[in-house]
Amino acid sequence: LKITATGKVENDPLFLADLTYAGLFVLQNMDDDALHAVLLVECPRLLFPFARAIVADATRDGGFPPLLIQPVDFAAMYRQSKESPSGAPIATV
Repeated sequence: LKITATGKVENDPLFLADLTYAGLFVLQNMDDDALHAVLLVECPRLLFPFARAIVADATRDGGFPPLLIQPVDFAAMYRQSKESPSGAPIATV
């Protein structure tokens, strides 16, 4: 899970927060379609609250108001990526 956030005032940068957050999941006895869905929906859904908290804490600890990232619906993103021709499950929030 990768989160990049930039704080700016007009064109002057205030901060750049760049977080790469990962988890280790053991998935067994799943067909390919179910495995794909779990990896792109359930795994990031479990990791995202912790990544959000890290970004909020880091910006707050840096002297800025905490950056509060809105929740992400990974299931909707997955459904949308399945319908798109490129199939790329990428979100910008």
